Amino acid sequence: PPSATVFGQAVALTATVGINLPSIGQPTGTVRFMKGSTLLGSAELDANRVARITSNGLATGSNLLTAVYVGDDNVAGSTSPAGAHTVNKSQSEISIVSAPSPSVTNENVTFTFRATAKLPGAGTPTGTVTMTVAGTTLTATLSGGQATFNKSNLAIATHVVTGTYSGDANFLASTPTIYTHAVKCLGTVTNAYDTGAGSLRNTFTTVCP
Repeated sequence: PPSATVFGQAVALTATVGINLPSIGQPTGTVRFMKGSTLLGSAELDANRVARITSNGLATGSNLLTAVYVGDDNVAGSTSPAGAHTVNKSQSEISIVSAPSPSVTNENVTFTFRATAKLPGAGTPTGTVTMTVAGTTLTATLSGGQATFNKSNLAIATHVVTGTYSGDANFLASTPTIYTHAVKCLGTVTNAYDTGAGSLRNTFTTVCP
């Protein structure tokens, strides 16, 4: 495999089984790929005496890996020397949506933050996200990679919302994400009866501070 990958990235593991001279023959059977005492997966030897698996079960940090050939009727089993593979933290990013959007004065707005891994990483970030809007900073804990904030006193304007993710044991902190949310003036509809035409007409009255 490559000398280093990031958390959640699939790693291709390959083992080749040979025999020591003067022995002859074709090894067959199963190779188990191990991280310490943990089985990552197993595969059968092909015609070239090679076994392959793909694993994304490696933890962040240094992982000592071995390949264990279980042997067959003619060839004894063996274990490879341990090899170290490093898994670094994955990069992360944040997406932000608001609802309703746009909103009107004094309306409650829900901002939803979602933290995700950047490819080739994978997995669900944990930890906290921070939102700054209209001079207020709020922090919430992620659940399933998501957190929500409620805000109800936003002034009429286009507000710049900044979101950041704190990072955790497997994911790096994100760079700030910028999102804009518009708050519009509240309008009311006044119904008036038009006696001349005999029909109902709508008059839009703008209510602004």
